Amino acid sequence: PTRAGFFLGDGAGVGKGRQLAAVILDSLARGRPRHIWFSSSADLRNDAIRDLTDLGCHCPVHDGCASLDRATKGLGASKESQAGVLFSTYATLVSATSGQKARGSSRLSQLVAWCGG
Repeated sequence: PTRAGFFLGDGAGVGKGRQLAAVILDSLARGRPRHIWFSSSADLRNDAIRDLTDLGCHCPVHDGCASLDRATKGLGASKESQAGVLFSTYATLVSATSGQKARGSSRLSQLVAWCGG
């Protein structure tokens, strides 16, 4: 099955976070447990949490790199980190740890695997 995605590129102060939080809340209600929220800055993670909480969406918001690295290092992902919102930056898509470079893996591969693909 295919999954929907979208890009929202409005200007500052338009309410992009609230719009994305509403889409995630709707998707959770439809039984889709995993979501990825990309942003330009890691500092906006707290804003994402605020937007989700303000809409009544109390799902966990994971730091993308930390959660992905934990699972990759063989520590295993906690049960809580297997669902919710994985918050990441655009720069994360092209980044890789030194161990990943040696294996030819990428952050994108980790994200796809986390989503179940």
